[in-house]
Amino acid sequence: MCGRMGIQTLSWREYHERLRLTPSQPHFNLNPNYDCAPTQDAPIVRLTGEGREMSLARWGLVPFFWQKPLKEMKFSTFNARCETAASAASFREPWKKRRCLVVAEGYFEWNGPKGSKRRFCFRPTDGPLFTFAGLWDQVTLEGEAITSFTILTCPPGDKAGQYHTRMPVILDEADRERWLDPDADSAPLCTAAPDAAIEVYEVARQGRGPELFEPRKSELF
Repeated sequence: MCGRMGIQTLSWREYHERLRLTPSQPHFNLNPNYDCAPTQDAPIVRLTGEGREMSLARWGLVPFFWQKPLKEMKFSTFNARCETAASAASFREPWKKRRCLVVAEGYFEWNGPKGSKRRFCFRPTDGPLFTFAGLWDQVTLEGEAITSFTILTCPPGDKAGQYHTRMPVILDEADRERWLDPDADSAPLCTAAPDAAIEVYEVARQGRGPELFEPRKSELF
């Protein structure tokens, strides 16, 4: 599961270089959001005729066939299980045709007894950002075009499994192109990232700013 993530703390130039965006990619401002939640906008990267392009999209996929007001959409689509996404009604068309990278610098899980849960931040060890395997879709509701996305999840590795029964599908640089190609076999990519690729540490339970990326304790898990 991935229900909170921290995004948009790098410069536009860093995003452009690290994600190998197309030279024609228009610049837009990215405001920090250290506690991004479903229904909020977040950056995704899609493959266009000119190359990779970044844009903002709503977290929580709205299927192309949905025609009712968003407030009537009661089922959750901010995560999609990689084991069933290819056949699920909301995700099977995006799985075939509309894949994306979801960009974040970290994500969060809560763990512990009810009433005293602790918050843990997951960060990449080999660079400043994660790219998660995602699916996107677009629909027009009440005259407004809505682009939205979901994050694929998989069973966790040993480290992440200490905190939750699911984790986002994390793509390293070598796998990004393969995931974006709808004709490529993506099944081998839908596995847990190696434990060495992530670090986990406890952070403040409260707050919505940079403190969410700062260890509350000195030790890493």
